[in-house]
Amino acid sequence: MGLRSIIHRFVDVILPTTLWSRYDIVQDREYPEWDFGYHPAMIKLFLGKYGYDPRKLEDPSTDEKWAQFRCDQITEVANEIAKVVHSYGKSNGGITIPYPGHG
Repeated sequence: MGLRSIIHRFVDVILPTTLWSRYDIVQDREYPEWDFGYHPAMIKLFLGKYGYDPRKLEDPSTDEKWAQFRCDQITEVANEIAKVVHSYGKSNGGITIPYPGHG
């Protein structure tokens, strides 16, 4: 069996400007209707934990609890993957891939 890779990361919430005309949109900030991170299951988990729906906020991207929750979900998935990988006696690693505009 050859080398296999799994990549999981925080989803891009703003499309590249070159795609805006294709979808007839302007994404000058984060919009829930264009962001994969607003999956109903995640909204339900967040609502249960914090008692409010981030989509009801004027600008959800500025909410620290919502941002941290989303990052924590990625960490949780990474930890679950690591458990499975380690159960087979294998190792795994991580890498961050920054892109313009995001520290």
